[in-house]
Amino acid sequence: MKIALLFGFGIFLVGTGLYWRLLDDIIESYIKPFALRNDYWYASDLVWHAIPFILVIVGIFCLIVGALAARQRQVVSE
Repeated sequence: MKIALLFGFGIFLVGTGLYWRLLDDIIESYIKPFALRNDYWYASDLVWHAIPFILVIVGIFCLIVGALAARQRQVVSE
C-alpha cells in the first residue's frame, strides 16, 4: 500500500511540474511585457522557473524509490 502511494505521489509531482511549466508559458506570454525589470524580478523569475523542474525531479525520484521498494518486498510464509 505504501508503495502504491509513493508511485501515485511521484506521478502527481511529475504531472504537476509539467502542468506548471505549461501554465508558466501561457502566463509569461501575457504578463512579461508589463513586468518591471529589477533585481527582485530576476530572483523571483529564477525561483518561478525552477519550481517545475524541482517537482519533476522529485517525482522521478519518488518513482525510482517506489520501484526499488517494490522490488525488495519479500513474501513471508507461515
